[in-house]
Amino acid sequence: HTSYASLGSAVQAGVGRNGMDCVTLKHPSGASVSLYKFGAHITSWKLDTKKEMLFLSENAVYDGATPIRGGIPLVFPQFGGGDLPNHGFARTSHWDIRAVESNILVMELIDNEKTRGMWRNYAFRLLYTIELGAKTLKTTLTVVNRGAEPFEFQALLHTYYGLVDIANVGVVGLKDHAFMNKLTNHSVSQENSKVFRFDGEVDSIYTGSPRSLHLTGTGLAGSGDSVEIEIGATGSTGHDVVVWNPHVAKAKRMGDFGDHEWKSMCCIEPGFVAKRTTLHPNGEWSLYQTLTATGVDK
Repeated sequence: HTSYASLGSAVQAGVGRNGMDCVTLKHPSGASVSLYKFGAHITSWKLDTKKEMLFLSENAVYDGATPIRGGIPLVFPQFGGGDLPNHGFARTSHWDIRAVESNILVMELIDNEKTRGMWRNYAFRLLYTIELGAKTLKTTLTVVNRGAEPFEFQALLHTYYGLVDIANVGVVGLKDHAFMNKLTNHSVSQENSKVFRFDGEVDSIYTGSPRSLHLTGTGLAGSGDSVEIEIGATGSTGHDVVVWNPHVAKAKRMGDFGDHEWKSMCCIEPGFVAKRTTLHPNGEWSLYQTLTATGVDK
């Protein structure tokens, strides 16, 4: 990495895989977070112990066109299939650095000829604020309607956590929340487990705005780590949480994902995807997650 003084001493801009532009934000504690300008895609979150907390597939593609598999992709303005590319275009767009301030990095994406051609000429601004602490990572996605007409959208922070073994992983905080199971035609059920376990393929959307989740068994360097996940969104829309793991069969069908990698990852993804939210001209909507690593001093 080459240090760019204009970006501030805590930020280094450089070249990543296949010559793609990347940025690394460093904390005085030794913690770091790295992202590619392609998609404003976070690919690494390391603690002062140098433990990597995120999953990145060994088969991830770095060609400036294909979404990078793992890390924290940004989903906007669409979740799943539809008129737009799968999961929208934010994760395959080139973002710019908007601001840098000590341990905070702000990335920006403004509508352009390509996005307007795909998405009805809508005018928008996306701001992605990344705040790094010694044991924390806060990511906030802000959507601004800078056009003359309202638009509907969905958004998601598609976070991939790195694991030693998914058999040791539990999620606390989903109990009593309704969820739509995408594997059974979006059938609706209620979560009854105090500690959710990944016993097979999982692809569910939890509604009711779960605000605090606890993920145990995280971190690629040891199974004693955990992450506290705090989630919030502005306005009255609330938020959802997607829980995903492809397990054996789907992992084998994914070309940019190793056949056995389902054992070393899970996705806990805050967003607004069960429905769509409407943003009026000059309106603003934000979604954030604050990740706090615990049990990492061993």
